[in-house]
Amino acid sequence: ILAANGPRWVACYLGTIAAGMIAVPLDTAFSAEQVSKLLQASGTSLLFVDAAHLRAAQHAVADTPIRLMPLARAEPPLPGADFESVVRAGADGFTPAQVLPEETAAILYTSGTTSDPKGVMLTHANFAAEMEGVFRLLDISPRDAILGVLPLFHALAQMANLLLPLAGGARIV
Repeated sequence: ILAANGPRWVACYLGTIAAGMIAVPLDTAFSAEQVSKLLQASGTSLLFVDAAHLRAAQHAVADTPIRLMPLARAEPPLPGADFESVVRAGADGFTPAQVLPEETAAILYTSGTTSDPKGVMLTHANFAAEMEGVFRLLDISPRDAILGVLPLFHALAQMANLLLPLAGGARIV
């Protein structure tokens, strides 16, 4: 996922994981060359991309089999499906994948201050353990609204501003 925070980012991230695939959120400040390296290293086959990052994404996937899925209609239109057509198709017949706790849910890349970013593989069990630990200390409920200020490609933002509020039924602002 190479996109700014928003509902479409969340849909891509959660949909990817629900389908039993591995989500790879990327820092939107990475250069096209860095994005290309990380896509190759992670074994990515599909890149969700917003309009602001489409040009860099096109450069990053040039001469690769990686498909782009724009989160908004691209001009000129790209071949294949776009996010709008997937949303219009609906979830009819979709069943979340059965995954094992030790299976990788996401690969998060560090900032790479002294070299290329390093991928950290997080399992479904990692996410579950983190949530269980937080819920032992905090009560997050539908009465709460959580303000998300960090980009969702950060591990802290994914946990504190996305997964925990959703699991507790809170609103995310």
